[in-house]
Order: sequence, then structure tokens, then C-alpha cells
Amino acid sequence: MKKDPNKPTKLGVWGTAKYIYSEAGFKGLYRGVTPRICLGVWQTICMVALGDVAKVPLPPPPFHSPISAPFFENHWSCD
Repeated sequence: MKKDPNKPTKLGVWGTAKYIYSEAGFKGLYRGVTPRICLGVWQTICMVALGDVAKVPLPPPPFHSPISAPFFENHWSCD
């Protein structure tokens, strides 16, 4: 990629905005906004949908986990 000889070397926020506006106009300031919005919408839909799926209770496990409460009550006493 070739360097632009007209581009200033040190740009702040306003300098960058002025440079983009002078090179690409008003549309240049918003280039890439539409794909970013679409990505945000897609991510939000996935999070909401998967959040609703995660709220559905799972069936109990077919075995008793050794980490269940009765295990600790029977084996770990502080008497």
C-alpha cells in the first residue's frame, strides 16, 4: 500500500476528521458504519435468542453428583 504524500503525519481526532472529509466528503466519515450496525444487530439477536434458550431448565442428571448437598452433609462435618 502506497503512502499518501498529502496525508499529515500526526493527526488528532479533529485533524483526522478534516482529512477524511477533505478526501472522501461527508460519506467518508460514515464509511463502514452500515456493516458495523449489521454486525451489532446480528450479535444482539444471537445473544437474546441464546439467552432465552439457556433459561429453559435442564433435566436433572441421571446420577447423583458427588458435589451435591447430602454428600457434604454426610462427609464433611465440623463437629
